[in-house]
Amino acid sequence: MWAETYERDFEDVIRLEKQIALAIAHEVTGRLSPAAETRLARGRTANPRAYDTYLHGRYLFNQGAEEPVLGAIGYFKQALREDPGFALAYSGLADCNGVGWLQKANLAVAEKYARQALELDPELAEAHASLGIIDTYGLRLADGEKELKRALDLNPNYVMAHHWSSVRLVFLGHLELALAENERARQLDPFSLPVNHLRAYILLGLRQYDRAIEQAETEAAITPRTSAYMTLARIYWIEGKVPDALAAERKALNSKPFRRVCMTWTRAPQFLSNRALTSRS
Repeated sequence: MWAETYERDFEDVIRLEKQIALAIAHEVTGRLSPAAETRLARGRTANPRAYDTYLHGRYLFNQGAEEPVLGAIGYFKQALREDPGFALAYSGLADCNGVGWLQKANLAVAEKYARQALELDPELAEAHASLGIIDTYGLRLADGEKELKRALDLNPNYVMAHHWSSVRLVFLGHLELALAENERARQLDPFSLPVNHLRAYILLGLRQYDRAIEQAETEAAITPRTSAYMTLARIYWIEGKVPDALAAERKALNSKPFRRVCMTWTRAPQFLSNRALTSRS
């Protein structure tokens, strides 16, 4: 239907990305809303090395475990050495310190980085989402909702904003709404480990055990790791399927040694089991 060739020097890769994004959007949809065009055209950094380093950090962060996140911090800091005014890298550091996939989250440090990102770019969706999940974990749930909503207004396709909105709804015990928000995130990124892990967790809380098993198996297919098999073991124990539960636990012991995978749930399981589950008994 449409084709075009672009040739640029490597140093122009950031500008080339914007040109291609705008061209495709115009050709495919015929027009862009002013907000969408502004979002695509706004600059993040003119330094391709900083941007590439940032993408490495995001890749590791999205693995949702302690050791990769420690590596992600190194990449985000390197991106800031390449470009000290790179707001996205500050939002990455905020997420690494605030989400809780580290051994010990530090919400104060995370908030400092998120606000630095917003000082550099007040309209950065990633930074508003970072602040939203920090507020949520700090139990400032109204502020968290406001920031996450702002992030999605700025970029409706930001997967982690949908994911963290779902986490917030889990905290409130609104599991059906959390599942719907999780589905939006999953449609945008079907292979996201945090999104797929959360989905199994929500389905478990809803006592939809068959779907939870299927989802945990999907997570394990994306990457065999402890969290997926522990979810399976938990479901099998609930259903009284002892051999299956023991087999899943053996797989957990032999899977990737992410001892602190998705530490987010150190804050949530009691809330889910005591409030969401028993209220449905």
